[in-house]
Amino acid sequence: MKSMTGALPWLVVLAVVGGVLWWMLSKDMPAGRWIFAVLLLAHGLVHLMYVVPAPGGDGATWPFDMTRSWLGAGSGALRTVGLVLIILTIAGFLLAALSTVGVLVPTGWWQAAVVFGSTVSAVTLIVFFDPQLVLGLVIDALLVWIAVTRLWSP
Repeated sequence: MKSMTGALPWLVVLAVVGGVLWWMLSKDMPAGRWIFAVLLLAHGLVHLMYVVPAPGGDGATWPFDMTRSWLGAGSGALRTVGLVLIILTIAGFLLAALSTVGVLVPTGWWQAAVVFGSTVSAVTLIVFFDPQLVLGLVIDALLVWIAVTRLWSP
C-alpha cells in the first residue's frame, strides 16, 4: 500500500500537466503538439529503465525488474520477450511522437501508433507488474481512450 500512496503526487502532477496540455491542444497551439510529442516519446523511453541496473542504497524496491514476473522466474526467454516488448513500445511511441508534429510520419498514422505503443507498453507493465508502475498503466489507458474516441488528433 505504501508504494501506491507514493504514486499520489505523481498522479497530481499528471493531472496538472494533462490539463495544461489539453488546454494548449484545444487552442491548437504548436507548442502543445511539440510538448505532447516529447511526452509520448518520454513515456516510451521510460521503458528502457527495465534494462538498466537497479540503483542501490535506499532500500526501495526497483519496479523495473525483468527477473520478476507473474509468468515465472526470470528466464532467458522471458528476458528476450521483455526486450522485444520494450523495443516495440519505443518504436510505437516514436512513431506517435513524430506523427503528432507531422515530421517524417504522416499525421494519419497517429491513432494507430498511439494505440500500438500504449498496448505494447501495457502488456510490458502487466507481464513485469509492480504496483509502483500503475501510473504507467493509467497513462496507457488514457492515451488509448484519447486515440480511440478521437478526442484529439493532429
